[in-house]
Amino acid sequence: MSRSLLQWIQRHLPDLHAVCPRPYEEDKDLDPKVWECLHISELMEHAAEFDLIHNNFDFLPISYTGLIDTPVVSTIHGFSSLEDTACV
Repeated sequence: MSRSLLQWIQRHLPDLHAVCPRPYEEDKDLDPKVWECLHISELMEHAAEFDLIHNNFDFLPISYTGLIDTPVVSTIHGFSSLEDTACV
């Protein structure tokens, strides 16, 4: 690992926080869709803290972009369902 990458990680890692109390793949009592939505809403609540948001989270965050001033770049690697492609 490069020194500059290590310095970046050390500088930013304290700013990271989890929304879900534990990995939902490891706890089947947690509903993944609920926690995905809470993850997205947490981001949108803190959007002003970022210069740019890169969305890799499928289509749902795109529906909130009109509510924030922070620019959002979305990389869609394939929609979660074929029905969703009708909006593209």
